[in-house]
Parts: sequence; structure tokens; C-alpha cells
Amino acid sequence: RDLHLCDRRQRQMCIRDSYKYCVKEAHQTSLAPEGCKRTMSDAVPKEVVETTMAAFEKAYNDDDTAAAAANYACECDVTVNDGAVFAGKTPAECAAFLDNMRNKLGGTNIKFTITKVEGNKHFDTWTADNGTGTCEATWSKVGDEWKMTADKITFTPKAS
Repeated sequence: RDLHLCDRRQRQMCIRDSYKYCVKEAHQTSLAPEGCKRTMSDAVPKEVVETTMAAFEKAYNDDDTAAAAANYACECDVTVNDGAVFAGKTPAECAAFLDNMRNKLGGTNIKFTITKVEGNKHFDTWTADNGTGTCEATWSKVGDEWKMTADKITFTPKAS
């Protein structure tokens, strides 16, 4: 029982720290759902970022925000304007935010421009019909796939 509590606490700490300093073993416990087990890696391949972000952009613009949000890990840390606009921890929460952004706030026709891929992070700028912004995304290998585990997004609304 004490071991179970230790594993649970370690997992909670990992979630809190957005997996930034967690060791691989913390993600391999029986507490992590099969599709959520992560391994830390030195660098996300640039081609993976380019392909994934192109798919994200297409899904978003096709009004399939669930498919766009599926590029996030099942446990993630996504914030917009440091959490003042949005803070989400799951792809479902992110999909709901993206749907609101696109369909209620007029954020259609999004276009991403990747500015840098460095280590396990990528940086981009983006534009949509309702404003512009930037992203700093952290990537991890989840099973055999690369997923975004954290995304710090800024948003500046277009002037009325």
C-alpha cells in the first residue's frame, strides 16, 4: 500500500511539473494508462514537428478540433496567455477550447509557421482570422508516437 501511494505521489508530481524533470521510470508504473506511458528523449525530429503541425492545422481548419487536439498527450499542460484565457490538462479539454476559439470566437483559417525546433521543443507563430500568437511546445515520445506534453500559447486578438 505504501508503494502504491509513493507511485501515485510521484505521478502527481510529474503531472504538476509537466514531466519536465521526471525520470522514465515514473512513467512506466502500472498507474499510467497504456497509451500514456512516456519516455523522455533528447530531441523531437524536425520532420515530426512539421508533419504533426501540418496535420493539426488541417484538422483545425476542417473543423475537426478533436483530431487537432489528439496531437497532445493524454496528460498535458496547455495554457493560453499563462492560463488567463485557458488552461487544460487533457486532449478533450483542449478540443473544447479549440472548438470555442474556432466556432464561437472566429478563429478560423489558422496558419502555423514553425520558427525553431530545439531539443524536445518547438516554437512557432500563428495567425487566424481573429488574431495572432506564438507557441512553445514540449514533446515526448508516448508509446511509438511523438505527442505534445506542454504548450505555452500566447494570443493577441485582432483589433476591432
